[in-house]
Amino acid sequence: MGSVVRPKKIMVGLVMAVVLLLGVGTLTQSHLERKDAAQYPAPGVLIDVNGTRLHLRCIGEGSPTVVMIAGAGAPSVVSYELQDRIAPHTRVCSYDRAGLGWSEPANREQSVPEVTRDLHDLVDKAGEKGPFILVAESSGGMIALLAALDWQDNVAGLVLVDASEPDLWFEKTADTMGALGRQTALMKFGWHTGIVRVGLEYGQPDWIDEMSAQNRGWFQAIYSRNMPGYGEYDSAFRLTDPKSYDRLESEGLGSLPITVLAHGKVPSGLPPEFEDGWMAAQEKLAAYSNASELIIAQNSGHAIAGEDPDFVAAQALLMIEHLRNQDTTGFTKQQDRTGAY
Repeated sequence: MGSVVRPKKIMVGLVMAVVLLLGVGTLTQSHLERKDAAQYPAPGVLIDVNGTRLHLRCIGEGSPTVVMIAGAGAPSVVSYELQDRIAPHTRVCSYDRAGLGWSEPANREQSVPEVTRDLHDLVDKAGEKGPFILVAESSGGMIALLAALDWQDNVAGLVLVDASEPDLWFEKTADTMGALGRQTALMKFGWHTGIVRVGLEYGQPDWIDEMSAQNRGWFQAIYSRNMPGYGEYDSAFRLTDPKSYDRLESEGLGSLPITVLAHGKVPSGLPPEFEDGWMAAQEKLAAYSNASELIIAQNSGHAIAGEDPDFVAAQALLMIEHLRNQDTTGFTKQQDRTGAY
């Protein structure tokens, strides 16, 4: 009579095999992180800001200085292709918020106003001079808008790249927090065990393949290791008082040149809770200034700067040219045109 293999023993064996694989993955991940750190050190400088060293990469020369602000949970490397296209024409800086990219984790959770003050202190300590054009992607728009209100003497223009608008952000973010929390937990598990590193080859956006070899190497090294700030969206939402943005309604942004770039390709990569109200929110962003234009990037989803850095660079360079000539006549309130690229 043949022997019978018991299902319970099979399950125990499978669990032990999975634990063993995860253990090997964790050890391998630790080794490869050290290797990445040696091969891809921070391309910029680390500057102490309120007890946390933040990473700042500035290249190019000239004025005005462009400062790039990435979206929630995104390290600056996602837009190095855009930065590299602007650098031949003027000074351009990108940076990593606390716990992202090459920056150290913050010593406590931060609201959007606190993160905005960190950016101000960072460029000030680095000796970077205004006037500044802020190029902000997605939730980075929340930082850019506060900066435009608080640094009025130094912010000369905004390029808002499918950026968040405060009313919609406060209204809809709560509906997305459950899914974002689960995503953050899965990413942290995947980073620790090396699963994310392996999965990058299959899960990264197609536009990553279009990066230069150097930028792609930096991207893969950064996204292959744990980023403690990946879940910053949660604390930013919980700790930020909606009244922080009341001045936008009462004061507006006057004649500050603003270019609003909105995605035209759906599905765009936005949470579905935001999609229905997104275009109206983009129109509202443009309405904060009487020197603004709204451009639809018909062939791009939410990641416009990654998918078509040439297009976004062209819009930033157009603003630079106008400001150098002290001419904002090309920016007409809510001029709506389609991005041709």
